[in-house]
Amino acid sequence: MSHHGEGNGDILSPRSKFYHGPYGRMFRNLPAHVPTIDLIDWSFFKGKLSDGLLDELKEFSRNFQDYQIARLIEKLDELLSDENEALINTELKRVVKEALEDTDKGREAILKLLALTMIEKGDLDQDNDNGNNDCIPAGYTYFSQYITHDITFDPTSSLMRFNDPDKIRNFRTPRLDLDSLYGGGPLVSPFLYDRNKEFGKLLIGMNLNVSVKARNGVRIKKRFDQLNNNQLIDTLLTEENDLPRNSQGSALIGDPRNDENVILKQLHLAFIKFHNKVLDDVLIRGVKGIQAFHEAQRLVRWHYQWIILDDLLPRLVSQEVLDEIWNLRKDQNTILPDEVGRQSDKAETRNSSECRNIPKLCFYQWRQQPFIPVEFAMAAFRFGHSMIRNNYKLNSQLERQSLTRLIHAGYLRENWTVQWDKFLNIKNSPEKPQASRKLNKNLSSSLGAISSSSNRDGIDNVVMRDLLRGDRLDLPSGQAVAHALGIPQKKILKGPELPLWYYILSEAGKFGIAENCEGKGGGYKLGPVGSRIVAEVIVGLVFGDSHSFLNVNPNWTPPYDSLGDKFELQDILNYAGVPLTDKEFAAP
Repeated sequence: MSHHGEGNGDILSPRSKFYHGPYGRMFRNLPAHVPTIDLIDWSFFKGKLSDGLLDELKEFSRNFQDYQIARLIEKLDELLSDENEALINTELKRVVKEALEDTDKGREAILKLLALTMIEKGDLDQDNDNGNNDCIPAGYTYFSQYITHDITFDPTSSLMRFNDPDKIRNFRTPRLDLDSLYGGGPLVSPFLYDRNKEFGKLLIGMNLNVSVKARNGVRIKKRFDQLNNNQLIDTLLTEENDLPRNSQGSALIGDPRNDENVILKQLHLAFIKFHNKVLDDVLIRGVKGIQAFHEAQRLVRWHYQWIILDDLLPRLVSQEVLDEIWNLRKDQNTILPDEVGRQSDKAETRNSSECRNIPKLCFYQWRQQPFIPVEFAMAAFRFGHSMIRNNYKLNSQLERQSLTRLIHAGYLRENWTVQWDKFLNIKNSPEKPQASRKLNKNLSSSLGAISSSSNRDGIDNVVMRDLLRGDRLDLPSGQAVAHALGIPQKKILKGPELPLWYYILSEAGKFGIAENCEGKGGGYKLGPVGSRIVAEVIVGLVFGDSHSFLNVNPNWTPPYDSLGDKFELQDILNYAGVPLTDKEFAAP
């Protein structure tokens, strides 16, 4: 069996002859973007030496072990001490061009410098309220991450070489089917399920009581982080409010990435509890065994697909794009392009009113089965990194916590339970949820301080990884994609050709205007390119799943709507029984 890294795969990024694959391309004919020095806004570095930025750059050059880059940094140090702006704008660029362009190391260096300009400098524990997006509550940041983990997992490609996306294996199904929750089901993945309860119930773990009182009243004098004895840890386990774990504390879930931060792990827990409650309802109806599990799984999946299409997408993407995707032809023979694989004779039997479940996908098309486009996975759907805050208040009992403290795997401490009205608009709660950050290229300082969860390539910084990943997959520039999409010239960013991910964040900051935030400017939704890619792929993944509600029962509506007229993420959390407000939050 061949592996990445053999032969020419280390040097070139070949274009596979196959049209579809686990990953693939939406814009196969566009050339790869080549980073140049024109990407760097050198004014960002001027006057910031006191922030330790120059030390970062010097450390960067040492890690790179390249004398040309070390020479660049020395020249940068010299020029930034000069007040002559013209000298900075001409001489510096000449030195950079000589040092960096036309080499693989140079491309990587340019992108790393670009990443530094994207990360805000300042206190890691403080947020700038001017950067808040109060039109998208912070909970949707982590719901978007949850969706990402449901449809993409690539542990095989490398940032140290160029990769052909048609040859990269996706360890997730290209469907919104919650395989990160269910695994292969109770027969294939029995470790995810509770054999002491009804067949098909997912396991729930016990969270830790850190108040030093054990359940039997014995006081534990050692700190939790000093406890290594499994029996002693067992005495600290209290209620079923954590992910299930093995004896070493590793989460027993379909995707280990859902245990990487405190908020995400509790969102995953909420879906576990939601499934178990839905299964109880199915059992009450008299359905038993594997049939009951499949019925509950179907209902959970359909609710999940509904909130993605009807709750998340309208918050994130342009309403104009959504209207175009769901616009129906007025003729009686509404059919889809042959590329999507739907049989024409079926479509011809439906009139326009019966075809409202058929979206118009102009750019995301497939021949045999849906795939995950790299333009989506490695660029457009990474918008969530710009929404991450420096700190969060988890509940009314706990002080505000920095992002770096919230990113850890392992047992959930009891007083770190999420009170969800701090993250979502909960009906009848007076609490105003924390806002996400605006969608733009200015990322929180904490994001630059945290390490990547897959640091196997020696690229530790998350922002640098995002830029390098796009480069190693030969993604086209943002402007090239905008032209291919037919975006009007007035809504295409001017200037040098930008990496696709950087472009999508930049255009959101300028053109991402939300209807419910009218008059507030950009940064509240994705822009034209980001909206089109995200909306078409997400809608296409649901439509391409023959078992989705769009295909099986397009008139279906969620039965578990309990908090309002419109079914939203808050309804799933409410039915799951997780604490929504201060009244429901049980203090330790």
